[in-house]
Amino acid sequence: MTKRPRDADSGSPRKSQPPSLASFVDNPRSSENRQLRAALAPMMYGFGDDINPDAASVELMRELVVEYIADLTEDAFNVAKIKGKLDAECFKWLVRQPKDRRKFQRVEQLLKVKEEINEAKDLQKHIKER
Repeated sequence: MTKRPRDADSGSPRKSQPPSLASFVDNPRSSENRQLRAALAPMMYGFGDDINPDAASVELMRELVVEYIADLTEDAFNVAKIKGKLDAECFKWLVRQPKDRRKFQRVEQLLKVKEEINEAKDLQKHIKER
């Protein structure tokens, strides 16, 4: 993954990102960031942290997750420029590297489950229309 240049003053990613991503990265008080923090605490506990992890630890994890997602998205956009369109395959190609075999398998599994959920929703909608 490529590392995004950072502002010298704040250390935050530069504003060259799409506006929605920049506001998410640069505004730690946004509702999305609050939701991410709320989701991270139980995940951290699941991986062996305290049941109530330190707020600074949760914030550090939030920053790492946001940076990872931003970097992955930027790299996927670069793949899409070559491919001609942005889709799930761009992201799958990035995690298909040998060192990320488990991650790739998990992505495949989650995409399959998403497809099954969408099919079930379509079936339910079709049944309700009868």
